[in-house]
Amino acid sequence: MKIKIVQEEYGWFYPACRKCFKKVIAKSEYLQNVENVSDDILQMPATSLVSPKSRSECTSITTKFKVQVWVQDESGSVSLVTFDRDVQKILGLAAGDIRERQVKANDTESFPHEIFRLVDKKVTFKIVVSEFNLKNDYPVYTVQKNM
Repeated sequence: MKIKIVQEEYGWFYPACRKCFKKVIAKSEYLQNVENVSDDILQMPATSLVSPKSRSECTSITTKFKVQVWVQDESGSVSLVTFDRDVQKILGLAAGDIRERQVKANDTESFPHEIFRLVDKKVTFKIVVSEFNLKNDYPVYTVQKNM
């Protein structure tokens, strides 16, 4: 299949914990979405970042790719979400390096031009059709592996 479009409106990265590499969120957002909150989290400063996966404070973050693309082959087209390892493999760049360049240039709002190098790349992806996709008729699938 060939990547036809990078779907900019869905962003290109997420902040991740350096330990578990899962997405981190602000403490306030975490408190809004979780019922049983530990005392450790309640006692953290308001500006803390929390890893919902490990249910703990994240003190060191990194930037990871999360890019949604539209791919097409002779059988049809579909929207896929590609994560860090696969995007890095195709681009040969780390998300953190691109984000660092943006911060230095005081341009954190624009969509990085480097991401558009994905367009017209021929790829073979193994995708996941999750229970969420099936139950909700959600037509965006997650890339499990770049073959």
